[in-house]
Amino acid sequence: MCSRGANLRISAPDPVTAMSVAAALGDLARSFSRYLRAVNRSERTVTTYGEATRQFTTYLSGLDDAPAAVADIDRSHVEGYLVE
Repeated sequence: MCSRGANLRISAPDPVTAMSVAAALGDLARSFSRYLRAVNRSERTVTTYGEATRQFTTYLSGLDDAPAAVADIDRSHVEGYLVE
């Protein structure tokens, strides 16, 4: 016997999960910024890359099929962001 809701499909990501992806990407972006500074990249480069990562995170969070985890981000997400 199946328990109630065992076959339930959710079409939109849970807002908590989507938020955790955004938070994880924010942590990664901050780490990347520290790395760029450590290898002596210009502040303009750090700022530009930081803005691009924020825009990518916003793009991902607006998708109907937003990734549920950072590991779920794939080439199609990056390509979709670049062409939009």
